[in-house]
Amino acid sequence: MTGERAAGRILTDGQSLTGERKVSRLRLPADRRRSLLAAARRVFARKGYEAATVSEIVAEAGVAQGTFYLYFPSKRAAVEQLAEEFHRRLAEAVMAAYRPDRPLLESVRPTVEAAFRFCAENADLMRLFDAEMALDSEGSQALKQVPARVQFVAWLQEVIRRHAAREGLPVDPEMAARIIQWTMREACYECFVLGGGDPERYIQAVSEFLTAAFLGLQRLSEAPSEGREEKR
Repeated sequence: MTGERAAGRILTDGQSLTGERKVSRLRLPADRRRSLLAAARRVFARKGYEAATVSEIVAEAGVAQGTFYLYFPSKRAAVEQLAEEFHRRLAEAVMAAYRPDRPLLESVRPTVEAAFRFCAENADLMRLFDAEMALDSEGSQALKQVPARVQFVAWLQEVIRRHAAREGLPVDPEMAARIIQWTMREACYECFVLGGGDPERYIQAVSEFLTAAFLGLQRLSEAPSEGREEKR
């Protein structure tokens, strides 16, 4: 092999190896973190939060126990990260179904369906957050403050505020957002965790309830002007 060819091969091999190593170093932590979270989710689903151990999680993930603590300081921290991703993906599903350029009523059914579809696929996490973690008061409180959940509620408040201004709805956006969130959470929990029955019945009932509420607000906003017209 000539010196030029050898140099070219060394350069090519070096670039390839360097590139692979850079990609590996960039991707490995994220991949390992996802692998640990997926393993934790499976163990929590089988054993429950209280009974599950870090040893079982790392065995499920196929890594050393010390690796877990490189990414999560505790078992609870892993649950909080699962909650963060749950609420982020739930928000993405609902936002994708929302129709910002249409009246609020036209977004009720599509967003309810999107939320139910997502919760149907993640019932094990709902059970973990709302049932298993209920025994851990500090952990349960921490789950309510994960950034993705807080941001989703803030987005919902802004949606209601925007439509209230545009459509003249006499509503408190903050309280309305909370009520919608509570209604959806309880309905999905009863349907998918407690085995309440046909999801379509729940979707229909929740959609009708929210639609009736917004229609009632519309009538309230129209009542004063109608009254003034009658007096004239």
